[in-house]
Amino acid sequence: MLNIRIVNDDKDFQALRKDWNYLLIESDADNIFLTWEWLFSWWQSYKENKQLHVLIVEEGESLVGIAPLYIMKKRSLGYRQLLYLEFLGSYSVGSEYLDFICTSLKRNEIMNTLYSYLLKTECVKWDVMNLNAVREDSIAWVYLRQLLHKDKKRYWVTARRQNPFILLPESADKYLASLSRKTRWKFKDYRKKLLSNNEVSIDLAEKKEDVVKYFDIFKDLHQKRWSQKDGKGSFSSERKQYLEFHDKVSKLFWDKGWLSLNLLKVNNEYAAGQYNFIYNGKLYCYSVGYDPEYDRNNVATVLQLIMVENAIAKGLRVFDFLRGTEEYKFYWTKMSCQTSDIAIWKNNLSSNLAFVEEVIKRLIRALYPWNLAKRIRKTIKKNG
Repeated sequence: MLNIRIVNDDKDFQALRKDWNYLLIESDADNIFLTWEWLFSWWQSYKENKQLHVLIVEEGESLVGIAPLYIMKKRSLGYRQLLYLEFLGSYSVGSEYLDFICTSLKRNEIMNTLYSYLLKTECVKWDVMNLNAVREDSIAWVYLRQLLHKDKKRYWVTARRQNPFILLPESADKYLASLSRKTRWKFKDYRKKLLSNNEVSIDLAEKKEDVVKYFDIFKDLHQKRWSQKDGKGSFSSERKQYLEFHDKVSKLFWDKGWLSLNLLKVNNEYAAGQYNFIYNGKLYCYSVGYDPEYDRNNVATVLQLIMVENAIAKGLRVFDFLRGTEEYKFYWTKMSCQTSDIAIWKNNLSSNLAFVEEVIKRLIRALYPWNLAKRIRKTIKKNG
């Protein structure tokens, strides 16, 4: 017999820390962005105008499932307020692979229970359910999709993204051999020139007190890179919630051994940095930064090569570049997985209005001149 209880205050959410991560390890969805540390930190920084609504599935006294959700009001068509039910971590910090967390032994039973509770009862008031950054091959999502089809519930995939990744072999030589000869030569040449003409070293956070110091240096490198592009950058001083979030989560990750903060120095000057996470055999390449003055030295590429080699040396299985199809990522790999944003609508007036609004937005995006020109260029390129 499975029971559901609701966690809707910070104190009870905080008390879940230990059991949450134990269940995550037992689930098919185990990844860094579903850890209690990531989602609790996100909630602490972004909870304004939101209502915590975490569904806890229990069998007796055992925790067997979690739906990490919150509710917020948003305006539809400019005036009507609708209730949106969304995953914790959905916005602002680049969370990926969000999901329901279920022990794999009872996954289908748990998903049936959550589905019935959310979509067949009025226990939770909502108009639109947004499930963002879900892997398309997520076992929970595949099963949920079957239930939606069976009951003819209306849903829409509102966005799709590619997440490039490297399946790491047992040696760096084997990885380099998997690249094209031109790419392999280029990477080796960049490193050879940098090392032969300069004094190069790597600084990494080895003590907790290093985290704040090195993170400040990394943020400066990241902002220098974006200032060259006339952009504000993720770590702009204007993004107070974002900075507050990473201040919290970087320290929590350090305590768990999940933080990888590396800085490359050239002639005793910081030139490039990577802010990454290591969890469950994977390295998540979260953010990179470099000083444009060292662009000619290809410092970002050299540091990337060192990070991949270090990941292989540590016995990690995957190097995940996360969302985005920037050209440089596909020099390193040809593999990627797909994530989606899914919207599920209830059959009521408010939800129907939200559905109409989404249709209008899609038409605008499709017909907007810049997007139309981009699609035409892609079609021409594809067809030669």
